[in-house]
Amino acid sequence: MTEEGNLNKVGVTVMKNESQPYTDFREMYRDIDFAAEAYYNEYFHAYKTDGRFPEVYTLEQTKRASSAIQLLQLLEWEWNPVRLLALLSTVGAALGIGRPIPVYDFCSMIEGAALIGSPYVDYYIEKKDILIATLEMFANEEP
Repeated sequence: MTEEGNLNKVGVTVMKNESQPYTDFREMYRDIDFAAEAYYNEYFHAYKTDGRFPEVYTLEQTKRASSAIQLLQLLEWEWNPVRLLALLSTVGAALGIGRPIPVYDFCSMIEGAALIGSPYVDYYIEKKDILIATLEMFANEEP
């Protein structure tokens, strides 16, 4: 994915919220990463017990995750944005990086783009089996 993202090239408007479009994908990724970090910190105890982050669909959590709505629309995924935060958090915890994986890295993975510039590339390579198994866990479930 390029700096702006291939998703931007399809001509779809990316939104900050219901009425304000994102004009910078870096800003959207940063906002999603911030929401994912808060989700990770709030629900890490559940991960330690259950082996994954819960998908808590409260109004507060959905509002916190709203920056992910537009990305999910561009990916044409019919997920609640909280599910994306749970996925990013679960993968990060499973890999032992102590935080959710960055959404830019996740988008790069699903597009088959290079991750060489990621600060977490060593985790992705060394723990590729865990990474694949964790992503498959989400892929094989209904949202």
